[in-house]
Amino acid sequence: MSGISTTQTGAAGSQTVEYHPNDLIPTALINTQTTFGAVIVGDAPAMNIPYVDTPPASQVVAEGEEIPDGGATMNTLVAHTRKIANIQAFSNEIANMGNNVQEQIVDAMARSLTDKADAFFLQNNPTNDPNAPTGLFNTKGTVTADPIDTNLDPIVSAMAKVTINGGKPSSIILSPATWAKLLQLKYTDGRPMIDPTAANSANPVLYGLPVVLNNQAPANKILINSISEVMSAYGTVVCSSTEDRYFDYDSMAIRQTFRIGWGVIHPNRLAIITLKEAQA
Repeated sequence: MSGISTTQTGAAGSQTVEYHPNDLIPTALINTQTTFGAVIVGDAPAMNIPYVDTPPASQVVAEGEEIPDGGATMNTLVAHTRKIANIQAFSNEIANMGNNVQEQIVDAMARSLTDKADAFFLQNNPTNDPNAPTGLFNTKGTVTADPIDTNLDPIVSAMAKVTINGGKPSSIILSPATWAKLLQLKYTDGRPMIDPTAANSANPVLYGLPVVLNNQAPANKILINSISEVMSAYGTVVCSSTEDRYFDYDSMAIRQTFRIGWGVIHPNRLAIITLKEAQA
């Protein structure tokens, strides 16, 4: 991702490090399940992300003839942004105990930041904040399929519909608990419907697509993602520390902030599938 780098600044009693997201929160879904479109600078409430709306047409051209213009059209997606943040104060005694205590705190905060960013990315429902980005599982206009009951056919049907609509299915996102329920589906002769080899892999695959297990995905729902349809904007992860505010307490604090935004170009190139209540 161009335009973002890890930098460090600070004065006496304070320090700020701006991390490239891939350096501090590499597994965040905004990094791995979107197409990066723009760098957020500062606290921009919205970003305009350009994308190719109509791809250029290719032609069979005879030698010596003029190659006609492809006729591609560009468009802009408006991605509203929000800031994910946390702050943690702790005593200087703890900070100086050794064993990289401060690094452990920063890492724990980064995991918390990742979880919150993932939950926001997957499940945000902007009912009370209409200008906030909509979580992928709440996106309107996505492909739907029959609920999963006794077999995996709805997943196959949804993948086909996404492809017919021009999408390129790139991954299947669901919670570990939902994945476990799929693994329990069996044929009438007792054989599991999902190959145990794929299920037991560190990087499971289903119908050729990577299975992305994430605790922030809603229960009993499955998302078929098309990464090229989900455009994102984000900036650095800003990690700041200070001793000034907590000077009287002989303490310090660390704060992390990360601004993100996204939007879906063609919602009908994503699919959401539910598990039937009896199966769930």
